[in-house]
Amino acid sequence: MLPKVRDYMSMPVVVVSPSDSLAHARNLMLKHKINRLVVTDDERVVGILTSTDFLKVLRYPELARKAFDELLVRDIMNEDPIVVEENVNIVDVARIMLERGISTLPVVDNSKRLVGIVTKTDLTRAYADVGGGRVKVSEVMDRSPPTVTPFHSLYRIVEAIEEKPYYKVVVVDGEVPVGVIAKRDLVFLDTSRLTRDLKFVKRDALLPKGRTGGVRLYYVPLALDIMSSPPVTTTEKVDLAEAARIMVERGIGCLPVINEEGNLVGLVTKNEVIRVLASLL
Repeated sequence: MLPKVRDYMSMPVVVVSPSDSLAHARNLMLKHKINRLVVTDDERVVGILTSTDFLKVLRYPELARKAFDELLVRDIMNEDPIVVEENVNIVDVARIMLERGISTLPVVDNSKRLVGIVTKTDLTRAYADVGGGRVKVSEVMDRSPPTVTPFHSLYRIVEAIEEKPYYKVVVVDGEVPVGVIAKRDLVFLDTSRLTRDLKFVKRDALLPKGRTGGVRLYYVPLALDIMSSPPVTTTEKVDLAEAARIMVERGIGCLPVINEEGNLVGLVTKNEVIRVLASLL
């Protein structure tokens, strides 16, 4: 018998309202170490806000010009999300996620009251429990994941991270993976992690009204400033359920796949786990 949503859903749920600022929403995500918030209005589920949605702010100039405390949750949230009940089995939830291209489903009871949330991480944990012995990493991994070098700039990273639906980039030195950058690393960039001591240089410049003075010219972060390093890796022969277990236990969303020489040959993410889970009978 397949496990139900109630067996793996996360709770309690952290919520925001449509009128809350993105600064407040971002702080909640950082505080609780989560990547999504359920948006409620008068106790009704009206939206979902994920770390992926914050990339819209980076992508669109009309949003990027504004401060996070000037933007509201309703400006970028996903409206009218699909909800599921506690007794739905996890395979059906995986199929819904794949069909709709979503990573989160609010869970409601018979009275439509919010009682939990089920995410790709929850389903990955479920597959780690029930999927052993079915599929090897080599059968499902992405053999051409997006890559950047340690010295690619933030602009190239944003471009590369949107090439695949899992929003991950592998940082390589030659063919060897030396780090991973996920969407969360961009949305919640911690400048204290920047590897260079100098964050800016001072230069004389012409100021308004014909005055001159010193201005700060800030460096653009590079991949080596942002990446999580060293990456946790796996090999093609590993059981996918074991790879799923590692991702859940280490709190990561992907594993670069390496060969015997340590070179990158692919990437396995929670997306591949969900796809296999959705195929279970």
